Amino acid sequence: MYLFEIIEHEEKYKAKIFTTSINHSSFHWHYDYELILILKGSLIVNVGSRNMLLDSQKIILLNSQEVHELKRTQENNLCLFIQINKAMIGNLRNDNKSYYFYLNSNDKNHIPKNGYEAYIYIAACIGIESQKKELCNIYRIKSLVYMLIADL
Repeated sequence: MYLFEIIEHEEKYKAKIFTTSINHSSFHWHYDYELILILKGSLIVNVGSRNMLLDSQKIILLNSQEVHELKRTQENNLCLFIQINKAMIGNLRNDNKSYYFYLNSNDKNHIPKNGYEAYIYIAACIGIESQKKELCNIYRIKSLVYMLIADL
């Protein structure tokens, strides 16, 4: 049995952005797309039957409704999470489609055309902007999240 996680988004930009250290997160799923950037240390990400060790400066995207588990390794970690509301992706043409993306910087066989660095850069910018509380940062976060979606 897997847990269903309810995610509360920031209303202004339909995403939840936070930085935290992960010890253990049981197998769970949610409707959001979840981008994880390892800022420090390492993290084990289990997706279905695949186990992946992600080190610092690695990035992965978990798709909507994808069952996953997160585990700490022997070292401490610090991770940036960007959970994007499923409604932001594919809703522009009112097409009820589901989109599946593949982004995993551990995989050297499926490197995106613009490289992993582009995604790491955008994610880091989103994380930095989310720490600021001025009105203009809300617009920056919105634009960066949409830029991330467009690149995906």
